[in-house]
Amino acid sequence: MLLGFFLVLFIYPKFLSPEEIGLVRAVIDIAALFSPYILLGVPNTYVRFFPFYAEDKAKLSAFRFYSVLIPVLSTGLFLILYQLCEQLLIRTFEAQSALLVEYLDIIPILIFLMGANRMLRAYYRSDLNIVTPNFYESIILRIFFAGSVLFYYYGDLSVSWLVYLFIIANGVIFFFMLKDFVFRKDFKLRFNKSLSQSDVSQIMVFGVFVVGNTLTGEMILRVDTWMLSSLSGLAATGIYSVGMQMGTVIDLPKRSFSQITTPVISKAYKEGDWKQIKDLYHKTSLNQLLLGGFIFILMWTNAYDLFALIPNGDKFVAGIWVLLFIGLAKLFSIATGCTMEILQVSKYYRHTLWISMSLVVSAILLNLWLIPEYGITGAAIASALAQFLNNFILLLFVRWKLKIQPYKWENLFALLFLLAVLGGISFLELDWLPIVNVVLRSALVVAVFYAGIMFLPLSSDLRDMVKLLEKRVGLRR
Repeated sequence: MLLGFFLVLFIYPKFLSPEEIGLVRAVIDIAALFSPYILLGVPNTYVRFFPFYAEDKAKLSAFRFYSVLIPVLSTGLFLILYQLCEQLLIRTFEAQSALLVEYLDIIPILIFLMGANRMLRAYYRSDLNIVTPNFYESIILRIFFAGSVLFYYYGDLSVSWLVYLFIIANGVIFFFMLKDFVFRKDFKLRFNKSLSQSDVSQIMVFGVFVVGNTLTGEMILRVDTWMLSSLSGLAATGIYSVGMQMGTVIDLPKRSFSQITTPVISKAYKEGDWKQIKDLYHKTSLNQLLLGGFIFILMWTNAYDLFALIPNGDKFVAGIWVLLFIGLAKLFSIATGCTMEILQVSKYYRHTLWISMSLVVSAILLNLWLIPEYGITGAAIASALAQFLNNFILLLFVRWKLKIQPYKWENLFALLFLLAVLGGISFLELDWLPIVNVVLRSALVVAVFYAGIMFLPLSSDLRDMVKLLEKRVGLRR
């Protein structure tokens, strides 16, 4: 998270113009939007069915073989489809984002690398290992991004090199993740006929709906960047991306928890252990709300000072409302707990596709309406509304079909605690240097949260985690 802050708040604004930031953001988001096409839902399918074959070496070997074969075949098909659609992409961006058009030919390379990394992440998650892929993608990749920007700036290179360096960074991460996983002794994939026709049919049906869900989910998250580039240009996209990435930090707890809860829920569903699923549902909701709320309060109460600290911050301060709306949407999303993860392993996984598709249409219509009217703030409002509706409807659907919901009195108490802290800190007026204001305000937020976690009945899990951290740094025996 600190590396992400350093990139978004200091490296990018200091060494890149808003248009250059917008170019990088657009290229990455277009690649992320298309990468599920080359996977056909295989990563989620692999995580979903892995517990059913984990104990049978022959079936697991065949299952892994197909998990590699399908993306390889679909990649070839995708390249053909991408070439057929390239003229449509050119017409979409050439009016407001002509610079982006120059790089549409090389985006498939990044699409392949992102898809391959997504597949490798699924293998790691199935083995309940989220540390290795997170280390590479959250730390090493960001270090490479920072190095790429500095090399581009001080090398006085053409803007083409900026795009090439970001693609190379993703390629290096793919190599390291592949090396670490494939050369393990227990990784085997072999074609055999151990999977029954029933197994194959069940896997394929699930995969079809998963790819639809993945695509619509990516659309809801990334259609704002796409449409801003088309309607307002790369400079607006660059300003928007700074506020958006600051707001996206708030759902870091959900991204971390989701990677490990999905395989655990899948195993519990296979064993019919609904008690564990209900317990996870509540705990993820409560703990994600508290952790995400903590990050949101840090971000929003320090927002103006953070933008004042950003190099060339006067160019990016318009993104402050993007931070607010995206942040609130992310906070509600993480407060719903592992709703999507539960639905994806249940027999109702098909229904999520229709919900998501209707919300993609809503997101597009909202962006078409609000971007011309309110610019980047309109894009943020449209994205926030689409994400809010998506999570709210999925929450109601789980309550209706599975008769479970994540909320108890502790959740309400946690929400009231967050509102009290936010209200109290917001009224605190500091008029020193921005860096001093940020340090003092952040220290106060940390102190209040520490006291709340340790002495109020908010979350026993977080209290135990704080105690463990205190032991590790020598503050507690």
